[in-house]
Amino acid sequence: MALQTDNLMIVGLGVKGDRPPSALQPQLKDGIHLRWAFKRELGFPWYGYYLFRRDHRRGTFARSNLIRVIDRILKGKHYRLCNLEEPAYRIRIRFEFQASGKIEVAALLWDTPVDKEVIEAETGKTKTVFLSFDTITAFRFSLGPAGPIAIPSEISSVPVSSEAGVGWKPIPNFSYPCLLYTSDAADDLLCVDLGGCRIIKKKM
Repeated sequence: MALQTDNLMIVGLGVKGDRPPSALQPQLKDGIHLRWAFKRELGFPWYGYYLFRRDHRRGTFARSNLIRVIDRILKGKHYRLCNLEEPAYRIRIRFEFQASGKIEVAALLWDTPVDKEVIEAETGKTKTVFLSFDTITAFRFSLGPAGPIAIPSEISSVPVSSEAGVGWKPIPNFSYPCLLYTSDAADDLLCVDLGGCRIIKKKM
């Protein structure tokens, strides 16, 4: 498991029979742990942190605007890339088919595909696609040899920011606050590399 942005990287690591490299680092219990790396200037709560989660929320769709649309070639295939004005966790796109055929529509987190669907229709017909992920920053759809087979006629989304602070509850069975320890790889000049609290207890 990994998550990476320009400012933060999180990697989930399975641990069994840990042997700390120094007396300053506590022995890790068997299970899955988070490893964080982030820019030094961002700071981090050295006094500890809490873990929260909430039930999945479907949210309410609202009209979404695009901030950039460009055509790209990826592995020999032509795509149109559409960047959303605001990150979303659900998007709904209605396509109008200019020619009979099929297209692949993919949701992206930056440049990484996170959900996709293939739709097919005849000329003049419409098809609606629903895509979802924790965060969607853009979507792309495949083009035909002579141009678009279908074009988006309506785009709506559920922004990540909507109800962002609603419904969160602390994950139970943790000794809060969860403390951080500096890893043996914390000598990177560009970032601070930290080990995080075990997040999933596993029976080995």
